[in-house]
Amino acid sequence: MKKRALSILLALCIALALVPGTALAVSSEVPYPVTGGNIYFDKATGKITNCDWEVTAAVIPSKIEGVPVTSIGDNVFWGYKNLTSVVIPEGVTSIGDDAFEYCTNLTSVVIPDSVTDIGEYAFFGCTSLTSVVIPDGVTEIKSCVFSGCSGLTSVVIPESVTYIAGEAFSGCSGLTNVVIPDSITEIVYGVFSGCSGLTSVVIPDSVTYISGDAFYGCSGLTSIVIPDRVTCIDFNAFSNCTSLTSVVIPDSVTDIESGAFSGCTSLTSVVIPDSVTEIWGGVFSGCTSLTSVVIQNDDIYISGNMFEGCTGLTSIPDSITRIRSGMFIGCTGLTSIPERFTSISDRAFSGCTGLTSIPNSVTDIEDSAFSGCTGLTSIPNSVTYIGNGAFSGCTGLTDVVIPESVWFIGDEAFADCTGLISAAIKADVTLIENSTFSGCTNLTSVSIPASVTTIRSRAFYGCESLEKVYYPGTQAQWNAVSISTNNEPLKNAEVIFNSTGPDTPTPPAVCTVTFTDQQTGGVIAARTVQEGGTVGSLPAAPAHDGYTFQGWYDASGKAVTASTKVTGDMTVYARYEKASTEPSGPSGPTEPSGPAFTFEFEFGGLDPQTGTLSMSIVVYMNGIELLTIPLTLNLG
Repeated sequence: MKKRALSILLALCIALALVPGTALAVSSEVPYPVTGGNIYFDKATGKITNCDWEVTAAVIPSKIEGVPVTSIGDNVFWGYKNLTSVVIPEGVTSIGDDAFEYCTNLTSVVIPDSVTDIGEYAFFGCTSLTSVVIPDGVTEIKSCVFSGCSGLTSVVIPESVTYIAGEAFSGCSGLTNVVIPDSITEIVYGVFSGCSGLTSVVIPDSVTYISGDAFYGCSGLTSIVIPDRVTCIDFNAFSNCTSLTSVVIPDSVTDIESGAFSGCTSLTSVVIPDSVTEIWGGVFSGCTSLTSVVIQNDDIYISGNMFEGCTGLTSIPDSITRIRSGMFIGCTGLTSIPERFTSISDRAFSGCTGLTSIPNSVTDIEDSAFSGCTGLTSIPNSVTYIGNGAFSGCTGLTDVVIPESVWFIGDEAFADCTGLISAAIKADVTLIENSTFSGCTNLTSVSIPASVTTIRSRAFYGCESLEKVYYPGTQAQWNAVSISTNNEPLKNAEVIFNSTGPDTPTPPAVCTVTFTDQQTGGVIAARTVQEGGTVGSLPAAPAHDGYTFQGWYDASGKAVTASTKVTGDMTVYARYEKASTEPSGPSGPTEPSGPAFTFEFEFGGLDPQTGTLSMSIVVYMNGIELLTIPLTLNLG
């Protein structure tokens, strides 16, 4: 019996010898009761490490079993949806990463002044938290600390904070105002993005940089003043601030990055100071109320899509000297393009349905530059290059003449121009590209030059109305042209050889209107107007001593106004009448004056053989030639 007991004792000793010493150590983690359950405290580290799922409120003491509580560990209360309030005691210096993340029913938290460090995502998604006071000892608000706290209405950021990390307050849609302390020099990525309830924010003069997405989606902001030390407004910094009506950009700013004010649908005007040297893509895209843009630097670099979707814009700012890629996509309020431009980049005016014409200064039209411009009725005589899809979907084009100056016509250049009836290619091109006229369902005739040797696939696909092809060469030459597949409408049409086509519509002529001083014969002003247009604004007439200005008249004596139609070159005269020099008598009642008639007699000459005298009487009313009466007198 003793021998058996000794064997058992020996086996037990051997087993204990094989167990690591740490497994035998006494755990330093102890429970502490709070409302609904326990929290757990590590006496060795002074850290709150865990919590029972059922806990609803926690008043954490400054000491547990005589050991000071100094920190809240990472993830301690992560996702505890029953937790409604927490009191953190004085003496705690740090709150760990994700400590209270997704505590969606947490309405109150007391953070003591002893706290100097709040971890990343510490209160992320605490949607019921309404207010928070950050202690004076905190120097950095880390990433996403209060992100998604949609119930947060106020936050106090102390002067001790020198850095607010990315998205620290993003999605705090209940936050209405915030004061950023003077200790902050940079507003970093997305720090207030999605704070849709924010109506005012004071950016201190200490800030030199506003980072990307900083105020993205702050739809309640109505105005913003950017301090005069800021040098860069980064990408999407104020994007989708839909209530923003005004913004002041200081002279310190040199760079505005892409999308900085995109989607600011209430912004009506903006002045970009002379200091700005670069503006990147889409800065004002989607600013549908923008009507006035002043760019003070004539040498500024502007990237593409700058005004995409600015439907309220009616004119191109004077300081823009080059039309870049996508710059005015969807600007349906634009009706004209100034004559200073010679090249139009790809997609620059795509979807600008209000455009009716392109100036004759333009030579290069790049890919899809005017696609979907349904108001266009003609293409310029000056063009030399027509890119892929340049006029695709321009349903307002009815008769197109591609001038001799053109050396390239791209794929789908006129695809889906369903209003197109006739097309005359005057250019000496050798190739008609893929789908050039595909989908032009109403095209009835086309003139193709003898220089063409290849017509590629689908060039005339879907042109079911095509009846006649005018070709200046012979049938043998036409038979030698390589016509690819899916061009049945072209192959089935009647080809009229040795013909350049019927009378093709000529583009409107450019007419010169000259304003002349009838007294001196000198030119006052001159301008060019497209045939069929109007004279436009009238210049100020020069004053002449002793004469009274009567108005503007054409060579036939008809009065000219701003709305007078121009049908050709015309000279407009400033007419004067000699001022009356008769002394005025005593004033008294006057009779209403009627029209004043004057007469001039012009003698044509006497025929000595027949004794016939020819003459005419010219009748003037109020100084304006009214009619001429020819007379013949027989004196024989």
